[in-house]
Amino acid sequence: MRTNVYLTFDVEIWCGGWNSLDANFPRNFERYIYGSKYRDCCGLPLVLKLLNESKLRATFFVEPFFSARFGLKYLNIIVDMILNAGHDVELHIHPEWVDEASRPLIENCTTKRQHLSEYTYSEQCELIRISLDLLKNAGASNVTAF
Repeated sequence: MRTNVYLTFDVEIWCGGWNSLDANFPRNFERYIYGSKYRDCCGLPLVLKLLNESKLRATFFVEPFFSARFGLKYLNIIVDMILNAGHDVELHIHPEWVDEASRPLIENCTTKRQHLSEYTYSEQCELIRISLDLLKNAGASNVTAF
């Protein structure tokens, strides 16, 4: 009997709070993506290396809304790293980033809403569309899972 096992990972950035985002983001990007100042020994690079050495394939659900504040540069790094290692990028969103965007992502979103269910159906559809566009602009063009 054959059993299918799916390896999935959520890839996201958290800055430890919302008060000092701009000051904390670079350090937290390093922490959550690289795991250390030594970029090849920990975090996402290590996970990708171990998967490839083991001849395993995984799906990485990447949260893109942080890039609406800090730019596609950081999202590109994540997407490139995953795709260049031969793995899949799919969609994972944290709507609490929406009101932190440098330009409004949806109308009248000026308060923190942590869960997708706190948005109307049409807002949810728009947020999913925007997040797919962010991933596409970062190089992940075949996103099919959420």
